[in-house]
Amino acid sequence: VKDDGAKRTILNSIVGTLDISIRNLHHGESFPGVSYNTFFSI
Repeated sequence: VKDDGAKRTILNSIVGTLDISIRNLHHGESFPGVSYNTFFSI
């Protein structure tokens, strides 16, 4: 049970980081459009 909680916490922090990165993309940060689209095609 503890391992599941740790994994969930790690996943949440990764998702949060991705969310911040994606928001930065929308604000015009330079980032390859291909990589951005690849995230959502998986």
